Amino acid sequence: MDSTVITAVVMSFMIAGFVKGTVGFGMPATAIALLSTFLGVREAIPLVVIPAVLFNIFQAEIGPSLLPMIRRFWSLLLFLAIGIWIGTHFINFVDASILSSILGLMLTLYVILSLMKFKIHIQPSSEPYFSPVVGGVSGVVAGMTGTILVPFIFYMQALNLGRDEFVRAVGLSLFIASTFWIAALYKTGILTFDDSILSLAAMIPTGFGFAIGLWCRHRLPQERFRIWVLIALLLTAMNLLRKGLFLQ
Repeated sequence: MDSTVITAVVMSFMIAGFVKGTVGFGMPATAIALLSTFLGVREAIPLVVIPAVLFNIFQAEIGPSLLPMIRRFWSLLLFLAIGIWIGTHFINFVDASILSSILGLMLTLYVILSLMKFKIHIQPSSEPYFSPVVGGVSGVVAGMTGTILVPFIFYMQALNLGRDEFVRAVGLSLFIASTFWIAALYKTGILTFDDSILSLAAMIPTGFGFAIGLWCRHRLPQERFRIWVLIALLLTAMNLLRKGLFLQ
């Protein structure tokens, strides 16, 4: 990589860490979307896996207190892992322009629904029916593109969890997802030793951005920040769609 690309990579991870620290999710999606503007999606995905795992361990607060949450969401977690394993194996067989288009579409859909403040409500009695479906679909999409935002985040919001419970449930799910993602990427040969070193090094700018995000979380108007993040993601998604549709 030349100095310009290295600078862009560092800035991408700082911004992704900032988003993670502020809103609690979206680090891989943001990093891959930004990296994909000057790298391919297939090249960007392996670089985000180690920060994804380690920061989700921190967010989920892995420990005995998570057992009730695991019992509640076991089917979601199981099918999420299965879906990621399947989706990751598609990467080598899908054209890079299609991967860019899929990621762009997923981000666009997420931004539009978020700006519309789209919300649904799901009763706990319906979770056994929805959890496997949402987990499987989200896993396949995440395996192919690195983003788990659609439909996973909207499903978790629909369960009306408390703020802390929501953050920990999302952290647990993302930890499981990113762990299986690493295994699948190694299995398919997409994640190499050199990629692992670069991904580990990405912890530094990601952590710096994450710390700033945590500091800003309680100091910036949350709604205003959310709007700006969504606008930035939408612009990035439009660029991914441009690459996928017109630069084949």
